[in-house]
Amino acid sequence: MSTQKEVFLKGEGNAWYGRNKETLSERCLPDGDIVLTELVNLFSDFSELKILEIGCGGGERLSWLKLQGADVFGIDPSSDAIDAVIDKGISAKIGTADNLPYDENTFDIVIAGFCLYLCDRQDLFLINSEINRVLKPTSWLIILDFYNKNHTSNSYTHLEGVYSFKMDYSSMFTWHPDYFLMLQKIVDHGDFKNLTDLENDMMCFQLLRKNE
Repeated sequence: MSTQKEVFLKGEGNAWYGRNKETLSERCLPDGDIVLTELVNLFSDFSELKILEIGCGGGERLSWLKLQGADVFGIDPSSDAIDAVIDKGISAKIGTADNLPYDENTFDIVIAGFCLYLCDRQDLFLINSEINRVLKPTSWLIILDFYNKNHTSNSYTHLEGVYSFKMDYSSMFTWHPDYFLMLQKIVDHGDFKNLTDLENDMMCFQLLRKNE
C-alpha cells in the first residue's frame, strides 16, 4: 500500500495544484493571506530574512516576499507547482517535509503552508526533526493548517484511501523548551478573516518562536 507521500509525489500533488491554482493566483496579497498579514505585523524589513515555505504551491506567497527583499525558497510534492515557482525566479524543489534538501541552521522563517494535514502520521517525528534542523537557533515557525484540539481523520474528498488529519500541529514543537507558541488564530476555513467555533470549519494560524 502506498503512503500518502508517495501518492502526492506520483500525481495527486499535481492534481491538488491543478484544482487550486486559479484560486491561489487570484488572492489579493498581502491582505488576502493571513500568513503575510501577520508577517507584516511582525517585520518592518524583510531584506535580511531567509524563508522556506513547505507546501509552497505555485509560489504566490513566496513571490510577494521576494518583492519585499526576502531570500525565499520553496518545496512541494507537485512538479507542476514547482515549475510555476521556478518560472517566477524562485529557488524551489520537488519534495516533502520529512526530508528537506537544505543545510542545518539555514532559515530565519519556515512556513508550513497548509500541508501537514495530508502528511503520513508515521512521518511526523521526521517532519519535526527536519524543520528544527533547517531553522536557525533563533528563528520563527509558522503553521497554517486544519485544526482540532483532538486528533481526527477524515476521508480525503478527491482520492479513496487518502485521509485528511486534523490536530493542534503546534503541539509537534511546543513540548520542547526551545519552542514557544507566540500567537494562535483559529479562523473559518472558507474565510480566513472570520472566527469560528465549529470544529469542522477550523483553520489555525500558529506563530512559534524558536530560541535555543
